[in-house]
Amino acid sequence: PVLIYGNGLTKIKERYYFGYFKIVPEENNFYIINYIPIESYLMSVLPSEVPISFNIEALKAQTIVARTYSYYFMRKYTARDFDVDDTTSYQVYNGFNPDFRKEIVEKIFKAIKETEGLILTYNNEPIIAYFHANSGGKIISAKEYFGSHSDFPYLITQEDPYSVDMPSYQWNFEINNKIFLNKLNITDLSIDISESNFIYNENNLVKELVINNYIFTTKEIRRSIGYTNIKSEKFKVSIKNGIILFEGYGYGHGVGLSQWGAENMARKKKKFKDILKFYYPNTKIESF
Repeated sequence: PVLIYGNGLTKIKERYYFGYFKIVPEENNFYIINYIPIESYLMSVLPSEVPISFNIEALKAQTIVARTYSYYFMRKYTARDFDVDDTTSYQVYNGFNPDFRKEIVEKIFKAIKETEGLILTYNNEPIIAYFHANSGGKIISAKEYFGSHSDFPYLITQEDPYSVDMPSYQWNFEINNKIFLNKLNITDLSIDISESNFIYNENNLVKELVINNYIFTTKEIRRSIGYTNIKSEKFKVSIKNGIILFEGYGYGHGVGLSQWGAENMARKKKKFKDILKFYYPNTKIESF
């Protein structure tokens, strides 16, 4: 079951869905749960998460990752009415596009059918198969990003040459000093941020921002300024004439599969098994 957030009717009337729905009333609103077989669910998740122009081997890898991610949460949350929602908190699920050309539908179906039932496992259990758009050239361990409770031997720190120079590898963002402070909820707008306020780590990337008694991590900065503006926590900063320039690498949290890295591997004739072995070491691909 998939939770459809917000005013369900507004979203549903613009989409096509398989399966059936359960409408759950609340005091001032309601939410909608879509009950759907997992292989049909993947027919929507795949084009919602990656460009369908991707090589078929990259699409197969993403399909297995998406199926694994679903199974992980299906087994984790057995007491609630739904397994996942339709947002990036889990996986994007946009329903079905009736305007897709026949060859696109066939390509999606091929990626799903030729990997049907396959998931990634560790110790005979589905892994938590994190993924993101581009690692910026280096995969981050789940322990480093999410904390010690996420210390998994298949989500480790490693160099990722396949993501370098692919789309979303580098990005820039500019913001006015006063607007920046406002978004951080700092009310003293007389403060002028300097480059010395940004503390760097051993990789010459920003570690945190220190302003008087305030300390902001890169996660907090990204959340406050916006995930599509500050595309990752891997960035440097320069300041000129009251304008803060962020120069960063990668898109997303950088843990697990890099989608553009997977596409580059597929372009280099790597198979989906090679892709998954690289991004999720110490795992197995098994039928479930």
